[in-house]
Amino acid sequence: MRAGYLIRGGGSTRSRPRSRLHVPSECGGSPVRGYAHRFVTWYCILTLLVLVCGSMLSEDDARLLRETSQYLTDVLGTTFSMTGSMFEDRLPLYLRQRYTVLTGSLSGRSLVWALNATTTDDPPSAVAKQIRRIESVAGCPAILVRNAMASYERDRLIKQRVSFLVPGNQLYLLPLGIDLRERFKRRESRPDHMGRATQLLVLSALLGQLGPVLTQGACAKRLGYSTMTMSRSFSEIESLGISTLERGKGRRTVNLPEDRLRLWRSALPYLQSPVIERVITTRPPAQCLVAGQSALASATMLAAPSHPVVAIYSAEARRRMTAGNLAPVGGHHEATLEVELWWYDPRLLSERREVDPLSLYLSLRDSTDDRVQTALDELLRSQTWYTD
Repeated sequence: MRAGYLIRGGGSTRSRPRSRLHVPSECGGSPVRGYAHRFVTWYCILTLLVLVCGSMLSEDDARLLRETSQYLTDVLGTTFSMTGSMFEDRLPLYLRQRYTVLTGSLSGRSLVWALNATTTDDPPSAVAKQIRRIESVAGCPAILVRNAMASYERDRLIKQRVSFLVPGNQLYLLPLGIDLRERFKRRESRPDHMGRATQLLVLSALLGQLGPVLTQGACAKRLGYSTMTMSRSFSEIESLGISTLERGKGRRTVNLPEDRLRLWRSALPYLQSPVIERVITTRPPAQCLVAGQSALASATMLAAPSHPVVAIYSAEARRRMTAGNLAPVGGHHEATLEVELWWYDPRLLSERREVDPLSLYLSLRDSTDDRVQTALDELLRSQTWYTD
């Protein structure tokens, strides 16, 4: 628990030109105007110094906290407070590793500040679930605080009704009905996820199965797609900003980042779960690999599930169902197992009895089980190229 520090802010009599405050339509309000103030009071400055110098905050958290304090005082000119969390020990480990949580208030409304100063690999959907979990433990609204946020992340968090603050950029507070945008960025016209062939190509490269310089012919042969499909995947990789194409001598090549962590973080927002459907059956089908929590348990400290989990290519599963060799049952019974139907053959990316670790991560990253999220963190850290 981080304790023994406090920061408060308040309004002042000096003001700058008005900023437009928009009340989101879902809050049922109409646009209002507020005054934005230029400076932090001396009391706020002194208590902030105590907070930064006398607490257990990291340098990144301290910098983000200073910028947040200044931004709130400048823009809203209203009272706010931040103190050490009294419930942080009740948060799961994976949340304590991602956030510095401070209790406080804003305009008399109790809330918690979830500071996330370091880059994470979590997609907006996972971030929304994490903030919901913090709110359930705290018993009041939580505000996500970051020093930067991509436009697609901002849009998706708004759709998920997650309040957030980016100092100097945007303040979106549903509890107070505030949507303030200091500056506007051109909306990125990018898809929510990459195509299936493109995802397989990227995962194969991350797993070290492809070299850093990719040709359409080599990728088509490795992944079982046509050269035309790989051509579209190359164009998609370039359009997503993951890499650039090089053209010459009648062929196109892609030079993926040799830094696999950088490649992973660039691609992760567009990667999707390989699981199409989950069915329960009484016997494992042939040509399947250990998957789900069973595979995660074999790679981490997670306890094995009560029923084994395996994965199989969906096209193969459909053929077996038609032939009567794979018969789903109505629920969990003795000697049953769960079969995940994947949209690609899991054996393409793994030569072991378990599915590959990156596909495994994608298949479980939306789980609401805290034990699973902690194990997924452990799984990623076991990769030689992965560093926080």
